[in-house]
Amino acid sequence: MLTARNTMVVGFVMCLGGGGVALGEAATGARGGRATAALDGSGEVQQVATAQLMIQASYTGIVYFDEKQSPLDGAVVRCPATATVDTRSKQSSVSGYCTFTTQDGSEAYSQWKCSGNKGSCEGELTITGGTGKLAGITGGGRMMWRAALPETAMSMNKGGVVRNAMGLLVWPSFTYELPSR
Repeated sequence: MLTARNTMVVGFVMCLGGGGVALGEAATGARGGRATAALDGSGEVQQVATAQLMIQASYTGIVYFDEKQSPLDGAVVRCPATATVDTRSKQSSVSGYCTFTTQDGSEAYSQWKCSGNKGSCEGELTITGGTGKLAGITGGGRMMWRAALPETAMSMNKGGVVRNAMGLLVWPSFTYELPSR
């Protein structure tokens, strides 16, 4: 089994609009803002067909909102994902889940899908529920994901394990709503 041990750094310069009002702990109505998470991940790569790879990966990082007052600002985000990559066209389809865990242990759960090429994809994230102070949370938004793992995977002929693959997850406008407390 191949193992890539060196850290892959993904350079990603963004000029995205965002804004909006940050989520308050007792907020009502849709709130939102721009959010970013730098991620560290690892995954297993398997060749599943001629010119097709499947990647099962898990990423962990910290999410930061432009508005520091969001209860999700600084939350640990864990995102398991499955990707299929066509090594000829360099196109990929990715789906997964993200769990956001705040300092007090409250969690928000989400599901997402995206598509793109060579280690980047765009798609949608939908919040599916929450616990503690995030109980009843709804929302989501457009997302952009950049990760070194798919590009590294394409250089592995038949598959292997990739460790320390860095990535970046960006929501230009992550909107959500909490029930009135």
